[in-house]
Amino acid sequence: MIQRSETRIDDERSDEHPQITQMTQVRCSGQVSSRIQALRCKMKDARAGADALSDSDHRGQVRSRTKNRGLTGLNDWPPFDRVRNTCTIVRSMRTKRANSGEVLFGAARRKILALLFGHSDQAYHLRQVVRETRLSPGGVHRELGQLTEAGIVTRSREGRQVYFRANSASPIFAELKSLLTKTVGVADVLRGALLPLRNRCRVAFIYGSFARGEERRSSDVDVLVVGDVSFAEVSDALGPPERTLSREVNPVVYGEAEFRSKTAENRMFVNTVLREPKVFLLGDEDELKRVADEPLAD
Repeated sequence: MIQRSETRIDDERSDEHPQITQMTQVRCSGQVSSRIQALRCKMKDARAGADALSDSDHRGQVRSRTKNRGLTGLNDWPPFDRVRNTCTIVRSMRTKRANSGEVLFGAARRKILALLFGHSDQAYHLRQVVRETRLSPGGVHRELGQLTEAGIVTRSREGRQVYFRANSASPIFAELKSLLTKTVGVADVLRGALLPLRNRCRVAFIYGSFARGEERRSSDVDVLVVGDVSFAEVSDALGPPERTLSREVNPVVYGEAEFRSKTAENRMFVNTVLREPKVFLLGDEDELKRVADEPLAD
């Protein structure tokens, strides 16, 4: 009730004295506009001061540079009396180089194929595949279903368990297994382990049953390394892959001179390895020939 009465009184006063109300509004609007005008003047003065400071700094820099270059005359000065200092920030974007396996296969499929084709004589049930690949059960189930429909993986039931394994009867089994071995399987794991030694290794490759595609469940991985590295260094580097692959890795390490000497002497082991299939981890076939054919030091 009190608020309504006060509002009614104010309305009555404004109706009785309309000139007073109009004068008050004009006075308020004038005060606001004067404040805005003052604020604009201050901002204009601040900009002018900043430009003057920038010009003086720039002229000082130009004088110091031209003085060092011997430009003292008025005609020797640059044609522009004012050049703003600008800079461009270029962001260095480094992209990780993708290997062949990452391009050909998705992350989940790559892990599943590497497991099944890396142990092609062994069958896995769903939980084993999930545990070994560390993927979600749903993703593993979906990938195995698609691979089974494509005939790349076989599905069999033993009691209440369903097992999956690489389909050795598939027409592309040999080619796919060789591709996986070189890109996402054993070779990829070993290649990553030897990368820290690449500056001192001329060549490194897998030979034996894995290179021929004839490995079994009990087969180990034979690796030959030629370079300025010790057997202990190579063994230490290949220790983690043994646990990852669940296979023993047997390295044979030669220095360059020793390897050339054994090649020149037609040693049976070296000649057999050179004739058989190889999966290169570091270097290639041309580099291996260069190492073997380089003349021995006197």
